[in-house]
Amino acid sequence: MKTRTRVQYLDITKALLIVMVVWGHFSLMENMCYKIYNPYTTIISDLKLYWEAFFMPAFFIISGYCSSFNKPLKHFIISRIKTILLPTLIVGVITQIESCLSIYIQGFENIYWCIKTIIKSVILTIGNEWFLPTLFIGSIGVCLISQKKINKKVALFLLFILFLLGLYLYNNVKSLYNIWFFKHALMATIFIYIGDCLKSIQWQYWSMSKGLLIYPLLIGGIIGFGIHVPYLTNGVHITFQEIPLFFILALTGSLFIVFTSKFIYEHLSMENPIIKILLFLGKNSIVVYLFHFALYRILIYYINPLFTQGKIHSLFYFIIVIILNISICSIIAKLLNTKRLKWIIGKF
Repeated sequence: MKTRTRVQYLDITKALLIVMVVWGHFSLMENMCYKIYNPYTTIISDLKLYWEAFFMPAFFIISGYCSSFNKPLKHFIISRIKTILLPTLIVGVITQIESCLSIYIQGFENIYWCIKTIIKSVILTIGNEWFLPTLFIGSIGVCLISQKKINKKVALFLLFILFLLGLYLYNNVKSLYNIWFFKHALMATIFIYIGDCLKSIQWQYWSMSKGLLIYPLLIGGIIGFGIHVPYLTNGVHITFQEIPLFFILALTGSLFIVFTSKFIYEHLSMENPIIKILLFLGKNSIVVYLFHFALYRILIYYINPLFTQGKIHSLFYFIIVIILNISICSIIAKLLNTKRLKWIIGKF
């Protein structure tokens, strides 16, 4: 169903997904930035295993569903440069400078390494935030398909071939640099297109009970039997044998999170603070995505020494850092949504 009306429960979906992103990066940032290995925060962070199979495909599907691909290609590309590449470049450069300065101050690298790293990240990876360059390239691909009026079944087949190509290049051709994360884009475009296709099949009228039950039963059984969960994130962990399982989990998981959001939206009042917070986070998920890494580097550095590595201390430490991270991101989002600054996050 094509409409210009904002689908608010999809903002709730994006809010839940961005919380999953922040949650899943906790122990990664501990280990990568400060060589901290806390077994308790790792266990908590590793709960991401239950949503890792679907949370990024779900973002791409929702992006496809909420985007209009009917514009002339030139206008579409210009709008995507403004709304995706510009925020990625501006914030990516700022956070890369912050990261490099932190490394320089700690004495791990010299200033020339910092300058080289910043320039390299701008030219080759647009600030090193993989999701947004992937979305940019994938969206242009879907727009091209829309302009050419390609049959949907044919388009899905061609995009599946591109998915296979992207997976092959990622897994087997490491010597080919992943400029602008084009290998990820080859794999992700099919999900953007699926989101676009869902506009015309009244998908929101599926049985909510089916949408809520299928994924938890699947993922519970897979984890219970010790089967590897394939997933597509910055690091792609999918073998060719796991492709059917990956698509099943990605699609059923996306339905699960959408119907969960719809259930929340329909059963809580719009005046409920939880709904208000979720709607705000969903509308500003790009801000949380772009800033949460830099905030993790700062928060972990200052807060980690205040806690021991016991179970209770680690739990409180984890919760405090997550809440502070998302809260500060929300304050930044408020500031960036003002009239003079909103262009930074692609709002004109």
